[in-house]
Amino acid sequence: MTKQALTDAAHVLTEEEFDVTLPSLPFQWSGSVSSVLRRVVRPMEVDTLLFNSGLWGDVTNEGVVKDWFSAANDVVCGPSGNGRCLWKRTTMQVVCKKGGAKCPLNEQMPKYTGDAVPLKVGKKMGWGVYDAATPTSYLAQKDMVDSKHFKPYVSNELNNLLLNVICPVK
Repeated sequence: MTKQALTDAAHVLTEEEFDVTLPSLPFQWSGSVSSVLRRVVRPMEVDTLLFNSGLWGDVTNEGVVKDWFSAANDVVCGPSGNGRCLWKRTTMQVVCKKGGAKCPLNEQMPKYTGDAVPLKVGKKMGWGVYDAATPTSYLAQKDMVDSKHFKPYVSNELNNLLLNVICPVK
């Protein structure tokens, strides 16, 4: 698949689509992450791979993570690749202690997506870390569009942080 084909197939979610579950979206992902890395990412000849689990949940199976990271190393950042791989710590969610969608500031709390296993495996395999979790842990619901997505000014700052990780000032 070419870069242009991927760009042409890209779909930007509407506000309404943010509020539905993944199975009802107009696309379905299935298959092996490792296979996608080897068959789709390799031909793209990328030099930087940013990998995360997003808000789909904790990644706790070390064997699965090793398989993903080994494939990424083969394709991008290992001996045969000249790029670099980064594990992205998922941004915080702000949730209400007692449940519900909105609550007063004193009833809000951050919710981390667990990534201890990818951090451990990544460190052993020479991966870098882009930490989007820590800076967003200080934010509140007022900084969010919905329960999972931050307002544009937060995304802008996270993008600045990412660029500083990828292209540090020397």
